[in-house]
Amino acid sequence: MKPREINNKAAMIIVLLCTVIYLAAAPVLHAKAQPAYGSGHLPKGELTDGMRDTMVSKLSQTQDTVDKIAHSQNRRKIDTKKAREAATKLKEKKKKAEAERKQNTVGNQASGGSAGTVDKPKDSSGGYQIMGKSSVTADQMARRFNSVAQYPAGPMAAGGAPTIDDFCEIIVEEAEAEGVKADVVFAQAMVETGWLRFGGSDSITQYNFAGLGTVGDGNPGNAFPDVETGIRAQVQHLKAYASDKPLNGDLVDQRFDVVRRMSAPIVEWLGIPDNPYGLGWAGGQGYGNKILKIISDTRSM
Repeated sequence: MKPREINNKAAMIIVLLCTVIYLAAAPVLHAKAQPAYGSGHLPKGELTDGMRDTMVSKLSQTQDTVDKIAHSQNRRKIDTKKAREAATKLKEKKKKAEAERKQNTVGNQASGGSAGTVDKPKDSSGGYQIMGKSSVTADQMARRFNSVAQYPAGPMAAGGAPTIDDFCEIIVEEAEAEGVKADVVFAQAMVETGWLRFGGSDSITQYNFAGLGTVGDGNPGNAFPDVETGIRAQVQHLKAYASDKPLNGDLVDQRFDVVRRMSAPIVEWLGIPDNPYGLGWAGGQGYGNKILKIISDTRSM
């Protein structure tokens, strides 16, 4: 039994004992306070109706106090039980997520993607490399966005990026973590989402900024818990196309293993019709040029 519970029970016992003693001693005490026996006064030791009412009231108050203490103890027990159940559920949820993450990481990072790597790399020296250092800063990205569209602060704040500056900083951090150019990530996200307006089969609250898993027929594609995870998945998918190196962070891209590694090391090859291997990110011709146009315009900001 816990010390607090022992103290509460002891208090209840003391209150009850005091009440019993009071009731037993009241007649005697009252009799001593009365004038001498006789002359029309009450018989010695006899209680009036008022005295009885007072005792009943005292007893009722004592019982109320005992009930309140018992109720408080029960309430604490219930709250403690609920807190333990919530903590257990959260622990189990984290354990399950960690197990899934480890399974994905081992299954994909170790093999570099089950789709493998291209057999004979083609010359990509004349294109804009996806891997490397960005040609624009987070501030330039934010200014470029503000010149085109209004930032959807509400749903983006719920995902951890309340301002366009926060969004662009996340892009830079996640891109640099994997060695991918942040300007490519930013420009592609703008092409895919229509400057964060979305409007297709996927919604902004999916935090899927690159159309990952969106294959038409109303398929909303992949969903991520927040902005950071959505950007990280996009960065990892770009790295799958542009590099054969393993990921530096934990795998979150659900389609990482369907990419043929090194099949699009340059932006110009991200469109399937423009890709020498007949592979690529998007089905439209000139897809890479759309990304390059935004990068070029952002440099001037």
